[in-house]
Amino acid sequence: MYHHITENKDRAGKYTVTTDEFRDDLAYLKKQGYTAVDTDMLIDFVYYNKQLPEKPVMITFDDGFESFYVLAKPLLEEYETKASVFVLGSLADKYSSTDDHNINYSYLNWEEIEDINESPLLEVNSHTYDLHYNVVGQRKGMKKLKNESMSDYKKIINDDLKKMNILLKTKTGNTPNALAYPYGIYSDDITVLAKKNGFKLTFTCEERINTVKQGNFDTLYNLGRFNRPSGISSQKFFSEILK
Repeated sequence: MYHHITENKDRAGKYTVTTDEFRDDLAYLKKQGYTAVDTDMLIDFVYYNKQLPEKPVMITFDDGFESFYVLAKPLLEEYETKASVFVLGSLADKYSSTDDHNINYSYLNWEEIEDINESPLLEVNSHTYDLHYNVVGQRKGMKKLKNESMSDYKKIINDDLKKMNILLKTKTGNTPNALAYPYGIYSDDITVLAKKNGFKLTFTCEERINTVKQGNFDTLYNLGRFNRPSGISSQKFFSEILK
């Protein structure tokens, strides 16, 4: 699980890797015989008994930073590696109405998202329309508020998911297969709503390897991911996961 990417080492950190680190990751995975898969391949495996590569791995980018388009996309294409980017509709709307392209903080606009969607290696999925907040006293991600009725809560979540699906379909021509929960926050109720809105996969921020099984659709929900921080070599990061 990646978020932001930078060419400036001073800006790297827990959720931001350098272009050199990302390049090294892609080279390491290829050298070790791993093949990056996308959501369509996972759906085909579980739903239709098609085969996956021997050593499958999935590369995801949360939040939809513009750095994905400028810095990560060229490297993914150079290494012929699949990846999925999870975008926020509200931020795509915002950055489509401004000429702000400061790569240190800017987000993807709809023109860039459409271009990403055209790539045979890349796919665009949902990170909700506007549920990525972490403000004291307000909702964090998709979490239910303390004094909120269940019916009101479910309506807010459902309306947001539906809005984002319609928006992505309108902008890209594709309805998203997958939802990445903001901050990894989820519950049984949220999973039910995700299924209701047509998502065949959902992703958390829990750090664990996943086991998906043919014919068992539920194994595609609440999948774990390992956050990739800066400051650690590719060999050390991946060997810690696979030890």
